[in-house]
Amino acid sequence: MFGAPRDVMLPLSLDSLRGDGQANEWQGFVAPDVGAWFRNNVHPGATANTLFIYLNTLDYRLKRISELTGLDLGNFDDRLLPYVALRLNEEDLFT
Repeated sequence: MFGAPRDVMLPLSLDSLRGDGQANEWQGFVAPDVGAWFRNNVHPGATANTLFIYLNTLDYRLKRISELTGLDLGNFDDRLLPYVALRLNEEDLFT
């Protein structure tokens, strides 16, 4: 189905999220919050507890992440993109 890895395109890259003045937001809450959200199987209550924040704060942050990325985090396909991007970033840290 797919050719070599270079033939597979990932529409979302971490570099695109870090650019254009968004670096502070990326470092501040985007990566940690989305990572925690996925580790908690996208359960808001468990994620808020893990991050020691209110549920409303998590909701605001997830909405802000959607604004920054243009993704609908309620849509599985859109959720998959940041998940893969975060996993690839984790792999880069260990190579």
